[in-house]
Amino acid sequence: MSNRPATISLFGFLNQMGPMEVLVVVGVPALLATLALPIWGIIDAAGRPDVQWTTAGQSKGLWIALMAVGTVFRGAGIVLSIVYLAAIRPKLEAARGGGGEIGKGRFDAESSSLSGQE
Repeated sequence: MSNRPATISLFGFLNQMGPMEVLVVVGVPALLATLALPIWGIIDAAGRPDVQWTTAGQSKGLWIALMAVGTVFRGAGIVLSIVYLAAIRPKLEAARGGGGEIGKGRFDAESSSLSGQE
């Protein structure tokens, strides 16, 4: 008997599994990951007031549609979501008055003003 501790290699673990188990263990999380980013982008975009979009010079409907259609084509959905979250969302945050920084003011839709800034 060997005194080496028992270790489980990921690939050794997958080699012991059948094709269906590998699909479930690897494929389902990969599928969920490719859906999570576009869904997050769509929810974030849909939840923002139209005034932010207008101020930022962007189209709310266009970005939601692009991410939704891109989600069907996994790679396109991820790329469009990254573009939205990295380039468009900061513009929307700046239009809100937050300057893209978390916790720097809140948009008050009822009074159409910014509150919480010192």
